[in-house]
Amino acid sequence: MVFDIDMDAYDDVRSCCSGANVCQKCWSFLNLAAKLLTDMLKEDFEFENCLWVFSGRRGVHCWVCDPEARNMSNEMRSAVTQYCSINVGNENAGKLKLDFPLHPSLKRAHKFLEKYFEEFIVVEQDLLSDQKHRDRFLQYLPNDELRYTVSQKWKSHKDNGQQMWKIWHQVYNEWK
Repeated sequence: MVFDIDMDAYDDVRSCCSGANVCQKCWSFLNLAAKLLTDMLKEDFEFENCLWVFSGRRGVHCWVCDPEARNMSNEMRSAVTQYCSINVGNENAGKLKLDFPLHPSLKRAHKFLEKYFEEFIVVEQDLLSDQKHRDRFLQYLPNDELRYTVSQKWKSHKDNGQQMWKIWHQVYNEWK
């Protein structure tokens, strides 16, 4: 069983590169994806032998080498793949809708990724300094009132993504 993680699936959250191009900043996304998928495969399916290799072009492959994985039918492999995917690649950009409460595997993924978000997205990629990325961020907020409040408070900080992130946290904590 092989999982393919392509770098262009992260184009919506990259400011440094796009498409198949991969720089050191981009490599952080692939590294985190590999750690997250490995943990999911081990915890949820008890697979132990995950071999990660650079695909040679635009991402990485995870080869699950356990005998149980090798002996699965195509339908079983497809079910495992569907379980591990939330379909957020470019072909699904802007279509992600998560239901709450989150599935336990998504809760674990959120908890794992949350500690890296500020470092990789807010600081390294500095996404909130770009209007296109700010608009995308706002579209994922749960209601119009929150979107409006955040966008109004951001108006005086358009060139400082880290400050905008702090403002978001302040507004969100007051809102919830």
